[in-house]
Amino acid sequence: GSEPIIGPNYTAERITLSVHQDGKEVARLTPERRHYSVRTMNMNEPGIAWGMLGDLYVVLGEKMGPGAYAMRLHYKPLVRWIWFGGLLMMTGGALRLLARRPLLASHPAPATAPYPRLEQESL
Repeated sequence: GSEPIIGPNYTAERITLSVHQDGKEVARLTPERRHYSVRTMNMNEPGIAWGMLGDLYVVLGEKMGPGAYAMRLHYKPLVRWIWFGGLLMMTGGALRLLARRPLLASHPAPATAPYPRLEQESL
């Protein structure tokens, strides 16, 4: 279905789209097509269904007729894992810095070289 929306500085058309897999509803998406009257600008607000295995995006396009719209559907697999990988790297770096700080404070630097000097043998 389609419904008109009046926002603080825009007017919009919002549709409700149900996504089904094997007869079962998987997601309900609500993309919008907004018109900002101050700048006379049109913008699209995507409908997003998040999941651990992938994200589904729906972008509303031009109105083709009464109750008919052009749409773009995008499925992006494993997008959440990119963010999880970045957080995992930051956590590992922070743990390494925290583990290293007491190590440096408890062991003073040696006054001599860490390896003994090798004597040259005479032939």
